[in-house]
Amino acid sequence: MALRPFKIWNSSRTIKKTVVASSFEMLIERGAEKLELQKNGLKLILEEDGSEVDSEYFAFLLQNTVLQLLAIDEKWESHAEVTKDQSVKIAASDVRKETVSNLNVKSRQKTITSTGALGPPLSLSCKTPTNVTLPVDIGMLKDQAKIYSLIDTNEKLYNYHKAINEAAYQIALENPMIVGNKTELNKLAVAKLDIDGYSYRKKKSRSKQLNPDVDTPKRAKIQSDFRASRIKEVSEDLTEVDKQVQLCTK
Repeated sequence: MALRPFKIWNSSRTIKKTVVASSFEMLIERGAEKLELQKNGLKLILEEDGSEVDSEYFAFLLQNTVLQLLAIDEKWESHAEVTKDQSVKIAASDVRKETVSNLNVKSRQKTITSTGALGPPLSLSCKTPTNVTLPVDIGMLKDQAKIYSLIDTNEKLYNYHKAINEAAYQIALENPMIVGNKTELNKLAVAKLDIDGYSYRKKKSRSKQLNPDVDTPKRAKIQSDFRASRIKEVSEDLTEVDKQVQLCTK
């Protein structure tokens, strides 16, 4: 008999494997290997209705039939029943966690009042706090959040660099852990400056730096129609020159 592919689940439907086999015995043997099961004491059933498959019925199975490999003592359960059981287990686990987290345990140890008499038993709360606040050194945080710093004390930071450092510090106040990633902190600081409307200073042109007293008038804008006509004239002149060059080279 030719090889045919089949899909095989384990008993809990948590592992599904594709197995190629040409006989009933080969299917069980290879299925057990892929599902990591003991090869002895296994039975093959149809996954959809739990019908057991034997060597005689195997010949009538279609390709890619979904099967399930169970131990002899295991009972087939429908997919709906398995899903329901898993939902119940998850819900019970959530209830158990909530109960333990809010549980107040009473100790057998007695308390002593101010008069020396025995008081009520000691109460121990097992409720886990949801938020933990840790103290932060603001001065150290501001120093660690700096993007730009001076190596030479005689130099000065530009206003833009100072603004970046201040923006980074404000971001670090909300999320102190960000100081460990300066690349990301720098990106956030630049974005914050843009959002806050930082006014970037426009640099002077080189001509004005060299000749600050000379007031050079701006060139008047050329009208689009005039520009188009000039481009056409220049193109025609270049074409004529190209023709003359070709005649001279012949």
